[in-house]
Amino acid sequence: MRSPDKENRLTDELRAGLASIANLPGTVILDTPAWRPETRRWAIPCRIAADVRTDGPIPAVTEWIVVADDSYPNGRIGVYPAKVGGITQTFPHQNYNGPGKAENPWRSGLLCTWTSVASLRRKGYDTEPGEPESNLAWHLARAQEWLELASRGELDQPGDPYELPYVPHCGDMNAAFCEGSSTLLQWTEVATQHGTAEANVLDANPPTIIVTRFNVGKHHPPVEQEWRKDIGGNEPPSLIWIRTNSVLVLPPYQIPMTWGELREACQLQGINLDSLLRPAVNNLATGEAVLLIGFPIPDEIAGPTLRMHWLALLLPEKPYRHTRGFQNSERGRWLAYKQYAIHDAAALNWLNTENWHRDEISVRGRLSDAATQQRILIIGAGSIGSALAEMLARAGAGDITVMDSDCLEAGNLVRHNLLAADIGNRKASSLAARLDAAALHTVATPIDAMFPPNPDDAEQSHNIGSCDVIIDATGDDAAVAAMSSFQWIGDKTFVSVSLGMYARRLFCFTARGSVFPNAEFREQLDHWLRLEGEEYNLDELPRDGPGCWHPRHPARIDDVWMLTAAAVKLVERAIADPPGAPVLTVLEQQTDAAGNFAGIRDVSQSDMQG
Repeated sequence: MRSPDKENRLTDELRAGLASIANLPGTVILDTPAWRPETRRWAIPCRIAADVRTDGPIPAVTEWIVVADDSYPNGRIGVYPAKVGGITQTFPHQNYNGPGKAENPWRSGLLCTWTSVASLRRKGYDTEPGEPESNLAWHLARAQEWLELASRGELDQPGDPYELPYVPHCGDMNAAFCEGSSTLLQWTEVATQHGTAEANVLDANPPTIIVTRFNVGKHHPPVEQEWRKDIGGNEPPSLIWIRTNSVLVLPPYQIPMTWGELREACQLQGINLDSLLRPAVNNLATGEAVLLIGFPIPDEIAGPTLRMHWLALLLPEKPYRHTRGFQNSERGRWLAYKQYAIHDAAALNWLNTENWHRDEISVRGRLSDAATQQRILIIGAGSIGSALAEMLARAGAGDITVMDSDCLEAGNLVRHNLLAADIGNRKASSLAARLDAAALHTVATPIDAMFPPNPDDAEQSHNIGSCDVIIDATGDDAAVAAMSSFQWIGDKTFVSVSLGMYARRLFCFTARGSVFPNAEFREQLDHWLRLEGEEYNLDELPRDGPGCWHPRHPARIDDVWMLTAAAVKLVERAIADPPGAPVLTVLEQQTDAAGNFAGIRDVSQSDMQG
């Protein structure tokens, strides 16, 4: 039970954790834990004796500050080198080990003592003990092990996931690139180690530089980044780049923090930084500029290189005028810039960088490769079509065309993913704009027209006819009939997705061929619709206000999205494993005896006569 001490606020849980350290060989608490009210954390000074290599970089005895949340054993435990008696170098699996904040007795070099699944924030997945009697000692034991491995240079082992050094970010913008295996192949053919780059700026928070192209000289084509479309559009700062053999670090594994350290890290790779910077800086205009530093990286320690990675730092601005005391020449301007802007003691202003390649940003969940490589046409941008389109786009579908002639109405908002600002606008165009904004690697094309397309528009008919996957989301018999008479170009994967009354059932019809099989579709679907007509009083359907009585399809948004999510799985299966014959899948919501939701069941083979 949590029972804070009235004098020093030590909880019973933290007392238990401190007591357990007495049984940890080589570790002692040096003083009473200090409460830091500004952070609501405890600072616990301790000393760790480790079995280190005698000629290694780490002393046998070092001092540390353990920082624990007030909610211990919940929250995070941080193990930091003490400013007095702690290590000062930066190693793998450690934050940059700088002096830290003046008011703190610890440096900034936080050790990674957590397990690899700690980021999931579920103790049930983790081997880290959650009991107060063991949690604190567990972290200190791992810190002791970390010291022993660090002293022997064994923190990284072949086959371990490759990890970049910790980079403290200071700038007020980010940078994103798009590097994969194909661009790595291009880089292997590039001889030069410096050049300029082109970019857009995405109006994000903070603004993000979207690098689109690396110019590598007059006699070699540029290295184009693997974007499928333009992202952002604002004017970027000037960009220059240099390329190194591997990530620039000072041993053991510290990112350079000053221009002098950057020069030293380059020299360790046999690179003269100034010889690369001088021609690049000479081509810079005055104003804001960014230096990109690229190098190849693997997925695993000692594994093959798989892609380029880029770090970025904000360059000091070039002076607008001639600098007094230096010749007004290329050499004079360079020497002035070097002396006043990028001298050895000047701090580096690192920016946060990320690889936004499709393979990198979709690791949290994506469709199969077969599904992402198809050109998908969605006919109907209503509640089902819009949800289906967004789920497919966010899951990695690369090319989606949305076709619908309707405009968004206020009543649509209760189960549509468009917004009030879209009322009165075409659903297809508004939805395509949303998909473009939501999915970095999806090209979304709107067609603000009914299906079938105007036969006089040969280009539009060809574009529609050449799509690979045709999804009907209209719930409209006329649209489905038109699909059967349209002249498709080659075989297609056909899918028709619709919902029954109150979204109790999902009907998903799939087929493969060059003609949509409307007769089979009607044969398999119609008796389900007749069953629904018997189950519900169609005269009691809702309508939109006074006036001519036109019923609206009743379905709540959670039901629509739940069943549409299930339809995504059926679409993916139809693409990866096309049905040999047309098939209708019927999914039905289930309830228990008390009327509570009990899941979704495939009732396709149920007796449909009752």
